[in-house]
Amino acid sequence: MRCLVPLVLSALTGFPAAAETKAKPNIVVILVDDLGYADIGPFGATRQKTPHLDKSLAEAMAGEIGGTKPKARRPAGLAANPVTLYPTVAETAKTSSTPADLARLKVGGAVGAAQAPRIGNKAFTLTCTLNTDQRDTVVLAHGGAALGYALQLRDGKLVFSVRTDKDHLTSVRCEAARGPARVVATLDADGAISLKVGDMSVATGKAPGPIPRQPQEDFCLGHDNGQPVAPLPAAKPFTGSVTDLRVTTAR
Repeated sequence: MRCLVPLVLSALTGFPAAAETKAKPNIVVILVDDLGYADIGPFGATRQKTPHLDKSLAEAMAGEIGGTKPKARRPAGLAANPVTLYPTVAETAKTSSTPADLARLKVGGAVGAAQAPRIGNKAFTLTCTLNTDQRDTVVLAHGGAALGYALQLRDGKLVFSVRTDKDHLTSVRCEAARGPARVVATLDADGAISLKVGDMSVATGKAPGPIPRQPQEDFCLGHDNGQPVAPLPAAKPFTGSVTDLRVTTAR
């Protein structure tokens, strides 16, 4: 009853009650059961009309992007040399009219994707003279975790690995030679793989097919500067020599 007296006097006299001397905000609480985000107009609903919510959201978005005046809008950002997180089927690497001369590449160096050997969907042969006494290291690599090929030393064995997609890695291995040895690694059009070291017998294997498209990564000698074709956690920096390096593709 005591709380009602000031309100009644205020209503009769026309003067505001002492407790309402300050203006208070108007707050409307709407409680809706089982309302999803797609049940209102701003998110695409057509059965339920919510024109006021549509207008409020449009005004808020206009304010965030700088209003309706073009000069007030924030300019779009720019990215230098953007690349996708994962290569796509439609994606093709930019290629140069003249691939780099791999025989001139030094250990620790790399050839950019534009000048790397064009092995996408082709049979190819890799040849070089290898001289190292290391047991675990990357000799060369072209590609990454999606597709590519690599020549590595694992536990003292020379390994040629071909990745045709992220789920298919095929490797063949031979005993590594002591001292300089000629290495010949091939991938045929039908996916047949072979590896020969010096005069030793050939190791063979079978991949699902050729590498289906051109790798987007660099061709690296003595290291791998991206996601590896074949992970090698125990790899040490390459300290030997690789000479007469060539990658030739079938015509």
